[in-house]
Amino acid sequence: MGRQPRQVTLDFSGVAQSDAHAGAHLALSAVACVGDQLWFGADEGTALLRLTRVAPDRWADAVPVPLETLLTLPGDADDEIDVEGIDACDGWLWVTGSHGIRRRKPAKDAPDAERIARLARTSRRGNRHLVARLPLVAQDDAGRRHDVVRAVTAADGVVRRAARLPGTRTRDRLTAALRRDAHLAPFLDIPGKDNGFDVEGLAADGDRLWLGLRGPVLRGRAVVLAVTLDGDADDDTLRLRRASPDGRRYERFFLDLFGLGVRELCWHGDDLLVLAGPTMALGGRCVVVRWRGARRARGDAMVDRDALTVVHELPYGAGSDEGVEHPEGITIVPDASPALLVVHDAPGPRRVRDAVVLADAYPLD
Repeated sequence: MGRQPRQVTLDFSGVAQSDAHAGAHLALSAVACVGDQLWFGADEGTALLRLTRVAPDRWADAVPVPLETLLTLPGDADDEIDVEGIDACDGWLWVTGSHGIRRRKPAKDAPDAERIARLARTSRRGNRHLVARLPLVAQDDAGRRHDVVRAVTAADGVVRRAARLPGTRTRDRLTAALRRDAHLAPFLDIPGKDNGFDVEGLAADGDRLWLGLRGPVLRGRAVVLAVTLDGDADDDTLRLRRASPDGRRYERFFLDLFGLGVRELCWHGDDLLVLAGPTMALGGRCVVVRWRGARRARGDAMVDRDALTVVHELPYGAGSDEGVEHPEGITIVPDASPALLVVHDAPGPRRVRDAVVLADAYPLD
């Protein structure tokens, strides 16, 4: 803990200047390393971004991956997904949206009456209700570079199709399953920035997904959900499998993260690395915590601090109302000495040069 990171260059040239993806490199919210590529989610739009390693600490050759060409999305084509989690496992790339309600931000230069009225307006975005998997197809013999496709026929003749959990403009099967939950149901109708329900992390283990919640934080406890998804490889629909004898389709883990919420998840062996940060619209402490043996956890559980180890305290900035330097995504880059890559939403001026963004790579024991 406390060791300084090295800086890594992320070059989004070509994509950052396009009208369709302008500014996406300044709103990175999730990242996953797959071979020699980094896959990113952003707060805006409906596309993933992909970079390829061109030097040890430089990633470039930016490519946008529009999800509306791979999936039938529940919302409109211009309805943002708010991608908050990405992971790869067993030849699939998994993606989740935030599922959160949006509250309008008051305009600074408007009259008070208009600003107050705007603050009362909330909306649901259909594309935010997304949990999906996409087939990964190797683009080189070593399997270090991949693309994602809507469908592919594997060597054994099985067709692998992109699939998602069914949903509408207002909900999906995940939020429907939580409607009777004593802990989480009251927060499903509260905007994410108000400590409402807000998914901001994903880690895949086969067909079992771990979803970290930025909110709600309950009496200082952050929540991680575990769900197991059924679905044939050639089906474009995913189903929540029952997780308990009473028919519940998810497991709940309540983590003592110092009052912080979950901002991202990634595996390191059988341990789950948790990027924890402030809930709501706050700037504050950000820390990476190791949840030891999480892969073996089953059933509802309280996860106390004796099962958690602080790996890194991360710098953050909050110099304005919007704030800067928000650590939002983590992934392990499997070099000779594996490193934990941290990417930021609203990177400050010291990190941005036109379409180039600097990220941090922390050593891992």
